[in-house]
Amino acid sequence: MKKLSIIGLMVFCAGAVLAQESKPVPPWDTTVAAGVNLSRGNTRNMLINGSAISAYKLEKNEAKIGVEANYGETEVTATNDTKTMESNVQNARAFAEYRRLLNERTYGYLNAEIRNDDIADLDYRLMIGPGIGQYLLKSDTQNLGVELGVTYIQEKLAGVDADGYVALRVAEKYDIKLSQTSKIWESVEYLPSFEDFGRYLFNGELGAEAAMNTRLSLRIVAQDKYNSEPAVGRKANDFQLIGGFTYKL
Repeated sequence: MKKLSIIGLMVFCAGAVLAQESKPVPPWDTTVAAGVNLSRGNTRNMLINGSAISAYKLEKNEAKIGVEANYGETEVTATNDTKTMESNVQNARAFAEYRRLLNERTYGYLNAEIRNDDIADLDYRLMIGPGIGQYLLKSDTQNLGVELGVTYIQEKLAGVDADGYVALRVAEKYDIKLSQTSKIWESVEYLPSFEDFGRYLFNGELGAEAAMNTRLSLRIVAQDKYNSEPAVGRKANDFQLIGGFTYKL
């Protein structure tokens, strides 16, 4: 897909900048996560989730790339009492982020992502755009940042390509290490269209992670996504609670 090539190009360019800044480039901090929820008996449900995220931080450069996907199905009884398993969760997302520190707390950024959600009739949504951010808190134990920028959004809903538009992007991110083995984080992102502020996207995430040993951790994440103009017959709000294990490579 052409949309994926944009993110790939962005990742390549960010990697080239990082390679020039420091030789040799230190390894990326990579984490993979997976989880499975099953229920059998009076109900039959299954939910599978997985992700892989790599983060880089050195001097004035910070970068992150990743992919994540969720799939779930539940048992449905037809009018003739026939029981079948039908999908009730099926989405995926790939993203890339690059930050360049302008001073100790201020940075410029370029973000890109593409996502798909079959249940919401979202064939794809591509978002890419630059902006500026400011760390209000920045230490080894906690970080609080706010961001302001613009984002180009192109999407296809229920098989129909919508006109691309430019949106304002206002975001906030916070993370804190509660101890050497546990942390929590949260983020919110608001993207109203410049042409019509009644047309907007909202994304929020709250997560917690606790280490079981030096590489394996237990993680739980709540994600909320709101689209003020969803596909016909679909709800505007989608909420997911995801639990599983992470493994640091």
